[in-house]
Amino acid sequence: MKPATKGIIFFFRSFAIQAICIFLLGTVCNPLMGQTTISINEFMASNARTLADEDGDFEDWVELYNYGEEPVSLAGWGLSDSFSHPFQWVFPDTILQPGTFLLVWASGKDRTENSLHTNFSISSSGEPLLLTRDDGLLIDQVGPVQLLSDVSYGRQPDGSGTWWYFQSPTPGLPNLGETFAGISLPPLFSLPSGFYPDSTELVLYHPDPETEIVFTLDGSDPNAHAEGDTVFYYKNQYIEMPGDEDGELIPFHLYSQKYSQPLVLADRSSTPDLYTGISTTWHNQPSWFPSEPVSKATVVKATAVKAGYLPSPTIAQTYFIQGEKSVFPSELPVFSLTTDPRNLFDYEEGIYVAGIDFDTWRSNHPNSEAKWQSPANYNRRQPEHEKAGHIELFNAEGSVVFAQNLGYRIHGGASRMIPSKSLRLYARNRYDDEVFDYPFFPELPFLTYRRLLLRNSGQDWYRTMFRDRAVQKILEHLHVETQAALPSVLYINGEYWGIHNLRERYDKNYLERVYGVDGNHLDYVSSYWEIKEGDTTHFYSMIDYMETHNPDDEEYLSYIDTIIDLDNFTDYHVAQIFIGNKDWPHANVDIWRLKTEITGTSDLPGHDGRWRWLLYDTDASVGLWEYYQWNAVEHATNPQGGISRFFLRTLLANSTYRQVFLNRFADLLNTSFLPDYTLEIVRKQQQAIEEEFPNHLARWQVIPHIGQWHNHINTVVSFLTHRSEFQKQHLLDFFGIENMVEATLNISHLHHGYIRVNSIDLKATTPGVMNEPYPWRGDYFMDVPVLISAHPFPGYRFSHWEGDYSGIDSILVVKPDTDFSVTAHFVTTGEDLLVHYWQFDDQLPNNIPLSEIPVHYSLAEGAWFTFESCLPDYPYYPGHPFWRQGSMERRNSPTPLNYRSEGNNNLPYDATTLRGIQIKQPLAWEDKVSSLVLHLPTAGIENPVLRFAAKDEGAAKGLLIDFSTTEEVSWQSLSSSYSIPLSNQYQLVEFDLSNVEAANDNPYLKVRIRFDSDNPWEQDEKRIVFNNFSLDGVVCMAFSLSSVAEDNGHIFPAGSMNISSCTRKEFLIIPDANHRIENVWLDGVSVLDEVQMAEDYSGTFFFDTPYRDHELRASFELNSENPIVLYPNPASDELFIASKEEISLIQVYDISGRLLYEYDRTCKNYKMNTSVFNTGLYLVRIFTGTATHTRKVLVVHP
Repeated sequence: MKPATKGIIFFFRSFAIQAICIFLLGTVCNPLMGQTTISINEFMASNARTLADEDGDFEDWVELYNYGEEPVSLAGWGLSDSFSHPFQWVFPDTILQPGTFLLVWASGKDRTENSLHTNFSISSSGEPLLLTRDDGLLIDQVGPVQLLSDVSYGRQPDGSGTWWYFQSPTPGLPNLGETFAGISLPPLFSLPSGFYPDSTELVLYHPDPETEIVFTLDGSDPNAHAEGDTVFYYKNQYIEMPGDEDGELIPFHLYSQKYSQPLVLADRSSTPDLYTGISTTWHNQPSWFPSEPVSKATVVKATAVKAGYLPSPTIAQTYFIQGEKSVFPSELPVFSLTTDPRNLFDYEEGIYVAGIDFDTWRSNHPNSEAKWQSPANYNRRQPEHEKAGHIELFNAEGSVVFAQNLGYRIHGGASRMIPSKSLRLYARNRYDDEVFDYPFFPELPFLTYRRLLLRNSGQDWYRTMFRDRAVQKILEHLHVETQAALPSVLYINGEYWGIHNLRERYDKNYLERVYGVDGNHLDYVSSYWEIKEGDTTHFYSMIDYMETHNPDDEEYLSYIDTIIDLDNFTDYHVAQIFIGNKDWPHANVDIWRLKTEITGTSDLPGHDGRWRWLLYDTDASVGLWEYYQWNAVEHATNPQGGISRFFLRTLLANSTYRQVFLNRFADLLNTSFLPDYTLEIVRKQQQAIEEEFPNHLARWQVIPHIGQWHNHINTVVSFLTHRSEFQKQHLLDFFGIENMVEATLNISHLHHGYIRVNSIDLKATTPGVMNEPYPWRGDYFMDVPVLISAHPFPGYRFSHWEGDYSGIDSILVVKPDTDFSVTAHFVTTGEDLLVHYWQFDDQLPNNIPLSEIPVHYSLAEGAWFTFESCLPDYPYYPGHPFWRQGSMERRNSPTPLNYRSEGNNNLPYDATTLRGIQIKQPLAWEDKVSSLVLHLPTAGIENPVLRFAAKDEGAAKGLLIDFSTTEEVSWQSLSSSYSIPLSNQYQLVEFDLSNVEAANDNPYLKVRIRFDSDNPWEQDEKRIVFNNFSLDGVVCMAFSLSSVAEDNGHIFPAGSMNISSCTRKEFLIIPDANHRIENVWLDGVSVLDEVQMAEDYSGTFFFDTPYRDHELRASFELNSENPIVLYPNPASDELFIASKEEISLIQVYDISGRLLYEYDRTCKNYKMNTSVFNTGLYLVRIFTGTATHTRKVLVVHP
């Protein structure tokens, strides 16, 4: 089997394999070892284009030969690449006649009829091959051998001769060609690929003095047999229209050189371009050549040559040197593709040009107009037109983070005729690894990919270069597949090739990676007629059912739901209609299913055998060809559209599905299709390439000027800004609905629960829903039933609905005929609940020092578990003197004590997977001690209690526990000597903070655990063990309060607000000038004696015992005793101060105590300019001859 190796392995293990054979079998491996006349005669592990199998694939192969005089039956024989599994693949009943060859494809396809295919493939970096007789006797074997593409390893003479390398393989024929003793090791480079600030020297060298190095600087493959130039031809002028002048073939010289001295690497950007001036379309007068040289890198390709040996694999590296056109400022990752230029631009063989295929078509159609479908070299799609190359990825720091040999083809439909083409990238064993082993898309959980795209943006290449990227980002949360994207810059053979978007590619490899399905058991259909995988038997059976059954039959939709993923189908069509994709549904439609006997029965996504639609190529949307007024509903359901419109049109005939479709459309129009959401995504996609786009524009001359690019972006913005309103009208008209109605949904308290309307959770985490969503408003279709449900958060329960609809059932079904409003009420359960929970299982790395452990279960953000070691610079690396000392590590010591199943998906206690953690000696070092710190935010929670299991294994006699309730940590203990004794058995430790008021509803609560030890400096592998940390609490009760100030004063905060039983609420009551507080009432009862009065006649009232909804009211009266009057208060631009005594000094402070203003002239009346102050509360100090007066003043700017 092919391992996912990196690069090329340059060593052989045949001696090791021989040793295994001697040890296991008592004989040296050789062709006669099994006393039979069947031998492994030749094999190839990297078949690029030597021979294709019956599917047209170039697979690995193994050739057997019967060099005897008698027929031999191979029935039951084994062929394998593993000594531990000699019968990995078993031959069917096959007779090999004397003097004949048998070809077996090592493809992994596992076939035994017609052509033979094994269930494994061979690694080009070297694996053993074993042939085993049906009785278990090893008949023949060959040790691991590293092979190059289209190079075989075989015997000469056939059957029993010596093993040689063959540059001209002969599958199924005698091995009579030139033989080679081995493959040269590749040359070595003194510098890695990368970005360099100044010119530098590159040294190429080889450890074998008899080996020569041949290199190129133009991207071409080094000619190992001759120096000098090789010529290919290209063309820049084609007969685009009948009567156009035809162009001549232009020679292009490629140069190989023998290495003799260091290469000087310098900035080449001012030198003439080699490739940007080659036409890549059939136009007669191409207009996209750059007007001046583009940014360049130096590409060095080198191979090693030795007599009697095959040339080494070619090594390619890329060097960017700082210069006038440096790419350093680019924030985009940079791809460098190195390939022989003949692969791209050669008139006959190049796949990036119109070439001979177009001229042949033109010769046969002299009077036809050239179109995108016209034959051209770049329209070649067959596997034999896949080309080989080498790609490198540079990050923003200029370092190579990925490099690999690969295959590539031109990708796309009509976009193939665009000057800059999309490239489909293939990871194959015949080039290098079978996968691209790099996390190109950080937002995805995948580390490896088999196929990728470097996409040119399709039809949007002429406009924004990010349309499809933005659209798919907008839609990625729906029940549809979307392709991850990485905007990047591409260099081809060292020349700047502009912006390309790295994308995932849809194919069986994608479905295997994302869904975990078997890629060889799929039905995959493109554009409803092209079979990519499997067959169309089930597909046409589905169509037959839909055509022959009444859509309104009771069982119709239930059955359809077993063969079509209706969530996916609905979101796919809603999305395509909303974005106004004009290049759909007649094109760009892929659907797939896993082949299963029974459909709709698996809980695993994608494993239920239902058909799913894949969304891609949305370039022709959001205003590219049609503006926001365009009616895509009619377009998607046009009866003349044939099979491309059949599915949606037929399902909409079902009344139940119509409701599903309309409500899902309305849900999205009310959330993630809103401009506030979509335009932010567009803005980010624009920003991603904004800095690079002028360089791209200079390379391709794609639009007249940068202002035109912004105009194209404005078209997208305009479409998304206005689309929703037109979309609603299109749906109203199509379905004959009179109007939309507005739903206003509210909840009693933001932290108590949420409402779900149809398919949308009205929470801040839902795309398109605001951070503070309530009251929420959305438009729905008149007389179409809307499902509204209330969902309490932990610690609460649903109480009742209030508004235009009422009741105690948490689910409402509303068939609205007018606007309506409803509020969901929740109440606390009053019970303790689990707030945070840490359990330690086998997912924690073992024997590794840990610094922090994330919370396993939590109701609030910010819970964390950290270890602060007493040792400096902890943690350490293996081999360090302090490695695994003074550390926190996993301990294989589970306990059911304080195990909380509700914090572990309600799973029962299972000691086989659960572990613990240990704190190891020393516990102190110099003046520092080790400690555990738990970050335990209690927002919305009161009466917190921390519990955990702990035991001592010789390191400490007890635990010292303290806590902090402030943002700036300040540790305090519950008592002066709070040490909890430990024993050598697990015990439950409880740390009760329910009586600490500051611990309630506190985002900064932390608990620290230290260790009470008689000898904390001891280093004797002793430890304290912990397990199952939990924090429990009670949900704070929440109510509403209305605070009102009567005439001649103010109360802050004022109006209606939510208050919590966990939090003390402060109200500031300020009378107007020459007034004072008369009374303060809470629910009609005077609380004036609880108001803390200030010198300036203002007052402060604290309220911390809410038990229902409350009203706070303050009244004011004239104050004839007031010696100082300030008015108006609140002030805006001016504040007047009047005093009965002379004023000697006026000072203004903000509430943090900073002096902002000072006036030190004598006066009795003063006008202060307050327009210079920000809105807020200020303290004004007024000094007279007899006293100092302080007044609170509120500045408010309209």
